[in-house]
Amino acid sequence: MINTGRVVAVDRYLERQIYWHALLIRTAFGIVAWISTTQGILSLMEDALFYEEMGYRTAQAWLEGRPSDWLQAAMSEGRQAWLMVASIGGFYCLLGGLRLVPLLIFVQSLVTAWIPVLTYRITRLLGADPVAARTAGRLVAFSPAFVIWSGALYKEGPVLLLISLAVYHTLRLQVSRVRSLGWVLGTILALLGLRFYMAVMLAGVIATSLLWGRRRSPREPGVLVPVRQALLWLLFIGLTGVLGFWEQAQKPFPEESTELWQQIQVSRRDLATSAYSGYLPDADVSTPEKALRFFPKGLLYFLTVPLPWHIGRIRQNLVIPETFFWLLLYPLAWYGLRQVWRVHRPGALLLAAASAGICSIYALLSGNIGVAYRMRTQVWLLWAPLMAIGWHEWRRRKSLPGRSSGPGIRPSASGRVGYQVSGTRDLIPGT
Repeated sequence: MINTGRVVAVDRYLERQIYWHALLIRTAFGIVAWISTTQGILSLMEDALFYEEMGYRTAQAWLEGRPSDWLQAAMSEGRQAWLMVASIGGFYCLLGGLRLVPLLIFVQSLVTAWIPVLTYRITRLLGADPVAARTAGRLVAFSPAFVIWSGALYKEGPVLLLISLAVYHTLRLQVSRVRSLGWVLGTILALLGLRFYMAVMLAGVIATSLLWGRRRSPREPGVLVPVRQALLWLLFIGLTGVLGFWEQAQKPFPEESTELWQQIQVSRRDLATSAYSGYLPDADVSTPEKALRFFPKGLLYFLTVPLPWHIGRIRQNLVIPETFFWLLLYPLAWYGLRQVWRVHRPGALLLAAASAGICSIYALLSGNIGVAYRMRTQVWLLWAPLMAIGWHEWRRRKSLPGRSSGPGIRPSASGRVGYQVSGTRDLIPGT
């Protein structure tokens, strides 16, 4: 018999542990990066300081009783990360105009430290036990890429948080946890103010994923699931229309598709030629046909660079070991997806569709190693649960030679925890 209270206690303990570890390392790195950048030792923040500067100017304008011209223009255009600037401006307003960057870094870390916790919860909802979920959470908590982009005032931290929230609550909606609909709507609306094209892609993935559902319990009639999910889908589409999501999402995009492809081409070529680490500068993605031909090569570069022989400047060399480490985990992601497919097909489809959407965007847009390393964290975020599940499932089967049992993971209909409690005995000290 499952001791539900013990399972919940284990989950809460591990979530707290992951959160505090993530908060500590993000805050420490953020402050070190700020000191290193401002003192001219090593630039680790770059455009993050632009957001901080514009946020401070916005706060000054608000405290003087006038609007911020930059913020108004950015919101009207819809292409820049105006929400990041507005959030920093609001923070400095609360401080009465005091420019306390270390405190700002700490507050952002308080928020972004939830990303690995959500990774833990997503892994549990996919059916993994707390041991595998802890592995996934630690991957995101301690991997340098996530620490860098979450702790140093980059907009990637909030973007990763919103993606995690969207995936977590979509998984809950697949078992009709209707309260999660508000969270999903909030995440895609917020993404419009950070990275507009990601909001559009994710909204499409969520809408598609809502059509796939699971029974909340073995007693629920299977025929009701498609009806329930169709109603949720209609509600999602209706509310996004009422809230003006699709109208706002259209603003940054040109009316003609040919102009859109030209913009992609110009953006990619600029990234490939303006940076020391640029790659494939002669690539042509100016039409759908040319983009399709380039896609396999662009995807390969996006998911792998920098490779061990891509020796360059110091920042590029520093990320080579981490990238190589994640490359070794890629087969585990595929193996983990196969295991999840057997027990939680809607969840597997959600992660696969979101991964495909992100890869499709950045395989065409990424033009240098820095951008690839930066944007790839969005894919790694989705793959971390699969890698952890694949790793623990592989170890389980290796320890049981000749045993032809089914997958060790089991689906969770509760919307919070899986059914497995094996391997949790020593997770809480003193028990």
